[in-house]
This record gives sequence, structure tokens and C-alpha cells, in this order.
Amino acid sequence: MADPDRAVSHRPPEPSALAAVGRRLLALLEHHRPARALVIGLLAAAAALSLKWSGGLSRAELASYDRRVRAFAPGGRSSLIEVVDYDEVTVGRFEKNFGPWGGWPREVHADLVKAIARGKPRAIVLDLLFAGTSQSAGDADLVEACRAAGNVVLACSLDPARGQQPAAGEYEVLPETEAARLSLGPAGAGAATMQAAAWPFAELRAACRAVGSIHLEADEDETARAVSPAVNYAGRLWPTLSTAAAAVYLGEPPEIAPGLLRMGGHGFPLGSDGRRPIRWYGPNARLAPKATARYRSTSAGWVIESARKSKDWDAQAGIFEGKIVVAGCSAAGGFDHRETPLGREPGHFIHAAAIENLVLGDAVRRVGGGWTVLAALALALGAAGAFAAVSVRRAPLVGSVASLALAAAWAGAACLLYTRRGLWADLVVPEVAAGAALGGSLLAGYLVEGRSARRLRQGFARFLSPEVLAEVAADLDNLRPGMGRRREITIMFCDARGFTPISEKLAPEAAVELLDAYLGAMSDCILAHGGTLSKYIGDGIMAFWGAPAACPDHAGRAARAALDMVRAQEGLKQRRLAAGEPCFDIGIGLHSGEAVVGTVGSEQRLDYTAIGDAVNLASRVEGLTKDFQVRICATWDLAGRAGEKFEFRSLGRVQVKGRTAGVEVLELVGLKGESGPEGKA
Repeated sequence: MADPDRAVSHRPPEPSALAAVGRRLLALLEHHRPARALVIGLLAAAAALSLKWSGGLSRAELASYDRRVRAFAPGGRSSLIEVVDYDEVTVGRFEKNFGPWGGWPREVHADLVKAIARGKPRAIVLDLLFAGTSQSAGDADLVEACRAAGNVVLACSLDPARGQQPAAGEYEVLPETEAARLSLGPAGAGAATMQAAAWPFAELRAACRAVGSIHLEADEDETARAVSPAVNYAGRLWPTLSTAAAAVYLGEPPEIAPGLLRMGGHGFPLGSDGRRPIRWYGPNARLAPKATARYRSTSAGWVIESARKSKDWDAQAGIFEGKIVVAGCSAAGGFDHRETPLGREPGHFIHAAAIENLVLGDAVRRVGGGWTVLAALALALGAAGAFAAVSVRRAPLVGSVASLALAAAWAGAACLLYTRRGLWADLVVPEVAAGAALGGSLLAGYLVEGRSARRLRQGFARFLSPEVLAEVAADLDNLRPGMGRRREITIMFCDARGFTPISEKLAPEAAVELLDAYLGAMSDCILAHGGTLSKYIGDGIMAFWGAPAACPDHAGRAARAALDMVRAQEGLKQRRLAAGEPCFDIGIGLHSGEAVVGTVGSEQRLDYTAIGDAVNLASRVEGLTKDFQVRICATWDLAGRAGEKFEFRSLGRVQVKGRTAGVEVLELVGLKGESGPEGKA
């Protein structure tokens, strides 16, 4: 015999605290769908926001904003700005006389300024760079034309990096008196700092009304969507071309503070990079038919020649009266084309839109990151919550539809915010959060609910026949605590007679082996006839027919199962007696009636059973088998439903515990025409 003091424990090691917490968390997520939805929603929102903050969604957000711009640009002809364009026709015609663009004598541009000025515009904006020094009489003509007009805004080039070989006039710092007149004051906080400058020549600067930088910053996808109101250079703050032009038109200087530009009584929010988004009104002449273009574009060559030759040019130039005239080059040789949300456009059309924004007070403000976080959380939690709000079976369809509906609603809200309030709300991040919640919920449903369904199937396979199990698997939604239905069923109780005295004389292992053989044989008979094993009660068995799958002949099936169980037990008994081993007998009680069938217990442990007076009566009837010394005792309710195939013997009316009226009981003898099992227990 082994020494008990030296016995070795084979118990598994105690799980770590972390593993225990992990198992509890998994159990919580598996059995509590709202908690699982909360976790999925938070993780989905966190994933989308992480992509945003890492820059992974920035290009997608820019593209979505461009779609909003194109879809909701108001269109219509501008009544504020006229464009005079050195187009392909003008450049092609003048190149015959003056050579390539860029080398033309400046009297050509002087003639253009004179022609436009005769129309009495409020401001003339030249998106043309006249750098270097004065070298010819044509330069003097241009200076005089600008001085006479009195409202010319010239372009300068302020760039963030120096070139290798600066041309004359580049990088110079203007005299203090001139800088004080043309700049906005000392360098300001938040504005980009420039390292290189290309100014109009000195005489022309003296003749102009203002100078503005034509530098246009592009986003990471090389698309221009915003413009700086001013930049820092040589210790001073210099306006960009649009700011300078609007200031001339409005007759007042801009007020620039960190995060805000004020002009004409309007405020324009600035981004963290100091830029303000441009409000786009619609395609321009190169992207739309001339009749629908936002800015009417008049050929510079036609303007120059008409002013020289036409006797009624002053009347024709009336189209410029009181407006801002922006002149630039759209010809391929001008090399001044940029990508915009509307498509590829010449730079002076971009400046025109930026100028119109300032004069009309049309501002676009990007919504802060806090609102993006709230939107992402709302969509992610809403999408995940939709899966938890409905039954398991309907969750994939309802959750998917709800997620798509939330995404569509947010897209509509983002569009309304842009069109009605001029707000650029992040669209992609909340949409990605909703998509991640949708995907996460579907995956969790497949893994968690699928695992739960597999466990339920495995568990119920021990209690149900394969046919019944297939029907139950199709209705797993009802396998939750408190889910029950009133059904007409047949209930069976089976008990082993004399097992306890026998088990007391056997070793524990032998007693368990005998019990397993008995319960296994009885269970096989029940499952073979489509019954549901409700529970084992020590050496007793409770089973029923007619639930969870409907079964019209539940009484007949139960009766056949009872007869087979008696035969099986008789065979077991004979084998043990032949081996000189003690055995026991059984008693079976049957009753048909209404009961509530469903799941009881908790989320962690479920018991599928039947509850009601019919169940209690079946249990009492099983106890009568001792009194009448029979193996199968049934009620008239079962006999009437079982049909004429079975032979019953009346045992009389008895009084059972818990009932005031007597109960007529019978012995199930067997099938008619067949020799039934031995009736005495």
C-alpha cells in the first residue's frame, strides 16, 4: 500500500492572477453583449484616431474634402472679380513680335494696365513678377502706368529656401521707409518664415499701391487648399497677394493675430500652420465652359489691341468698373498651374478665389480635433451597440445596416456643416471608426457567439437526439436565462430501485461504473426516440418529449422509450446476475400535459428543463411504481395521447401529494400484439 504521507498531489498549478483576470474578462465579453459592444466601440474609435494622429488617414480626408468642394460649390458668375488672362492665343500672337514669354518688353504690360485702368476698377492685381532692375524705356512706361492707376497690387516672390544663384533684386532687404509702407509691421507669431525674396524693381515698387507674396503652399498631396494671410521675412510681416488685394479694395489693413485674420468686419480662422482654407466657388475658365465659369476671363491680347484700336474702348472697359481685376498667365509657358480641389488651375485663379473670400467674408474653418474624437466615439459605439441591441441571429444584418446608416448620416452631417456653416469636419476618421466597429462586431460575433453556439451544441448533444439538436441549433436565440415557452409535452421520471444499498457494498470506482452503465443505457433509449434529457438526479433521470422541437406524437415516443428502457435494464440485470453481481430494478413514471419549457440559471450555467404541475405529477406517478410493484406507471392523459397501439392495465384512482382530486393511473404493459417486458418490479 502506498504511504499516504508520501502521496504526490496531481492537482494542476494555481493559475496566475493575470490569467485569472484574463479569463474573467473573456467570460464577461462572451456573456455580456453590451460590455463587448462597449469594448469593440472604444477599440474601433481608438484605432481610427490613432491612424489620424499618425497621418495614415490625412490623404483620404483631403480627398473627401475635395469631393465636398466639387459637389457643393455654389457656382455662378462672380460680380466682384474679373480676370484678364495671358492665354495661349495672346502668348502665341505676341511671341511672333517679342519672342518667348518672360522676355517681352514691359511696355506690353504697361499697355495692359492702362487699358484696364480706363475701366475704373477698384484694384488691379498683377500676378506677374517684374524682378530685377529697371533697364529700358518700357520699364518707365510700366512705372508710369501703375502710378497713374494708383491702385495696382504687384506680386513678389517670398520663398522658404534660398536658390543657388539669385537673380538681381532677389534676397535684398528693402529700405526701412519702403518696408514700413508695404509691410504689415514687425514679424508676427504663427506666420511662416521665408528666406528668399524676389521683389519688383525699385521704381515700380514706388509706383504701386501694395505688394503681395504669390507663394502658395500645397498640402501633402501637392494640392493647394489654403493660403497664408501673411509671411515673415527679414523681421517684418508681409501680406500675401490675396490679403494685399483685399486690403486695397476694402481700404483698410488686415488685423492678424494668432489663429485669426480680421478684414472688412469678418473673422477668418487660421489653422495651426497659419493658413486659412479657401472657400471655392466653382470651376474657372479652363475647367468649365466660359458661360458657367466662376470668373469671366478676358484675353489680355484682346484687351491690349482693343484699347489701342477701338474708339469706344472706354465703354467696353466698363466691365471692370468697381471690381478687382486679376491679371495672370494661363498659357503653358507661364509655368503657373497648381492642383486644387476643383482640378488643375492657373495660380491667378486661386488668388482670385482667395481675394473674393476676404471681401465677401466667406470663411472655412476646420473643426477641432475634440469634435472629431466625439464623432468617432459616437459612430463606433453606435455601430457596435446596434449588434448588442438585437438578438444574436439578427445582429449581423441589423448591425451592418445600422453601421451603414450611421456612416451615411455622418456623411450628410459633414456636407451640411460645410454648405451651411463653412465648417470642414473630419469625415473619414468617424467613418473608419464605424467601419472598424462593424468589422470588429462581425468578427466578435463569429468568434464569441460561434464559440458559444458550439459549446451549446456540444452540451445539448448530450441531452438531445441529433434530429432535435438540429432544430434547436436553428433557434439558439432562445437559449438564455428566463427564456421559456408553454408547450404540451410528455414528461418521464425514471428511478433505480435498490441502487443505494448495492452501491454501499461496492468500491467507489465499481459503483460509478455501474451507474454509468445504467445511465448510459437509459439515455440511449431516450435519445433514440427523440427525447430531451433534462437532468440526472442522483440515480434518477428526468426527460421529456415535445420540446424544444415540436413533436405531435410525443406521448407515443415516450411510451416506446419507456418500454425500451425496461428491456435494456432487464438485459443489464441478467448480465450482472449471470456474473454473480447484485443488480437493481427501475421504475418509470409518464404523464402528458402543459409545462413551461426553457432555460433557467445564469449566463455562466444554463439548465434546459420543464417546469409546472405536469412535471410534479409525472414525478409523483413515478413514485407509484413502488406501491403497485410495476416498472412503468402512466396517467390517463398519456394513455389517451399515446394511441391504440399500446396496451395499458388500469391500476385505479389514487390520491397523490399536492392534488386534491384523485388521479387515474395505468400500467404500460407493452405494444399490442407483442410480448411486452415483464411488468412486475
